[in-house]
Amino acid sequence: MKYNKTLMIDDDFFLLELHQMLVQMAGLEDYFLTANGAKDALDVLSDINEKNQEPPKYILLDLNMPIMDGFDFMKYYQEHYANKDFPTKIIIVTSSTRVSDYNKAMSFPFVLDYKTKPLPEKYIESLISGDEL
Repeated sequence: MKYNKTLMIDDDFFLLELHQMLVQMAGLEDYFLTANGAKDALDVLSDINEKNQEPPKYILLDLNMPIMDGFDFMKYYQEHYANKDFPTKIIIVTSSTRVSDYNKAMSFPFVLDYKTKPLPEKYIESLISGDEL
């Protein structure tokens, strides 16, 4: 079975740890990466690119983060990674219910979906294992 590598980007360390624990309990931790904020995520993607490793199939991205928010991350991603060797799809995971945030996020061609927090318990496990969303 082929599993989908997934990267979660959020500034909430405890949320990242919670999802890491749930994925680990499912035995899928080898396919789950976390980044504590967008700048950290850019380092992760740069490292993957430099080592010619397989990029994540999905990025779970928070919008509201300090230093670099999710929109700034997507602009950078679009300029440096999208449509190259990174066929990654981004799934927005945010507490924002603003229509303007939804519309702006969905305007990026690589954004697959927009989810509001909290995610269902088995959502990330389903992404990694390739189950239907």
